[in-house]
Amino acid sequence: MREKCTLVDFQLVAERSNQTPTELVVLSPEMVEPYKEVADARIREWLNNMGFDGSDGVKIDRGSADASAWTHVFVGVESQSDDVADPYDYMYGLTAHANSFDPGTYAFSSQIDLTPVQKANLLLGFGLASYKFEKYKTEKDVSKVRLVVPSDVDKTELLRKLQGTTIVQDMINEPPNFMTPGQIEREAREVAGMFGAKTTVIKGDELREENKNFPLIYAVGKGAIDNDETAPRLIDIYWAGPDEGFSPKKRRDLPLVTLVGKGVAFDTGGLSLKTDGQMRNMKYDMAGAAHALATAYMIMDAKLPVRVRVLLPTVENMIGSKSYKVDDIIRSRKGDTIEIVDTDAEGRLILADALYEAAHPTKAHLDPSLIVDFGTIGWFGANNFPGWASSYANNQSLSDEFYRAVAAEQESFSPRPVMWQLIKHELASKVADLRQCNEDHDNYDDLLAIAFLAHQVGKEVPWMHIDLQPWRDEILDSTGHVQPPNMPHGGHAQGVRSVYHMIRDKHPPVGPK
Repeated sequence: MREKCTLVDFQLVAERSNQTPTELVVLSPEMVEPYKEVADARIREWLNNMGFDGSDGVKIDRGSADASAWTHVFVGVESQSDDVADPYDYMYGLTAHANSFDPGTYAFSSQIDLTPVQKANLLLGFGLASYKFEKYKTEKDVSKVRLVVPSDVDKTELLRKLQGTTIVQDMINEPPNFMTPGQIEREAREVAGMFGAKTTVIKGDELREENKNFPLIYAVGKGAIDNDETAPRLIDIYWAGPDEGFSPKKRRDLPLVTLVGKGVAFDTGGLSLKTDGQMRNMKYDMAGAAHALATAYMIMDAKLPVRVRVLLPTVENMIGSKSYKVDDIIRSRKGDTIEIVDTDAEGRLILADALYEAAHPTKAHLDPSLIVDFGTIGWFGANNFPGWASSYANNQSLSDEFYRAVAAEQESFSPRPVMWQLIKHELASKVADLRQCNEDHDNYDDLLAIAFLAHQVGKEVPWMHIDLQPWRDEILDSTGHVQPPNMPHGGHAQGVRSVYHMIRDKHPPVGPK
């Protein structure tokens, strides 16, 4: 089992420690004067002398120059979201302070009347911003800043969301010489094993066998097929549902949620080779697989009354004597012949085979009630909306359910249309049934990709594609438009909380947690 780069106790503790915690006073501009009215004279005088008005969302003001004497830390908080008016409802209100607090234990002031949801949101944002990936550093940050989780906050649910996010971040941040297709398989087996889920893998030359038949996954990954560690594979996890409260027969009747994730462990672009700048950080091209696995973790850990299937098409898109080529024609699992226009449009190919299996499974008990896939495909709005992900759904009620969850989890998403007619026009081929993209591989390419994938799924099963922007450069923070704010550099999770929230709303836990 690999070393985990998780948060330090997720920066949270369940109970007050022996040391009296420092009182954390979170003040919006509107709450400064009401707080002064109930504060003791010393604190009131200090606030007046400092001119503290709660408007500064970054600066931390302390009541004493002597750290050993601090009993209060005052934090100004303002909402940076047009959709969240009340600063105390804003999940990211404390994120600017996550790495500014001095080591120690802090507890919310009882003099500020926060609801359990407000406390949970502020704690979640703080935990998300506290993440560090230091596995390969010789000198690590060992300082501990902890926030007390109040008794009216569901700590288990809070940690579940943080752990799911951390799975994504850890996997993306690993270097590509470690996070190979083989390692993605080991990660998947580890998560599945925690909950007794079954894992099967179709690998290498098996992918093109007639009774297995995942030819697009094989084609993209065959350039790295020279050893077992880098060989292409389809990882297939099946969880039969929770034991508690369900007989074997009732478990078989539970709805099936199928999660699919693009797992390109490293993307050189293949023979359509990327430039040096384009190839930088392409280790994140397996983010879809990490997101699908993390979402499954959260569902299984919460024991939601559903069955779960996870399909992870996993490859390296490398250059070699076996690499697939521009102008190749390859027959998909669906049976279409696909003309290859650009070997760097590989993600939609491996997802196509996996999504066709998800929507048209070979075994009847695997017929899905819902399909959600994650992948770095189109990068809609990457330049204009840094940090925003996008979504596509073939079912409006599903899209509505998802965006209610997005609002609750305060994630940043933009819906995009599924334009089926693009199949007939932009993706028409003179030599095959379809081509994978147009000649530009740029102009509204996200719509072309989703049209290509929609063709595999069809319209019968509710399906949503989550298009990710899962890498965050520190330089983007200076724009002031990155969402969410003050998150750590590197791998970035998008939609795992919202998809989990959506499924939990529809299928709440039954029996003991």
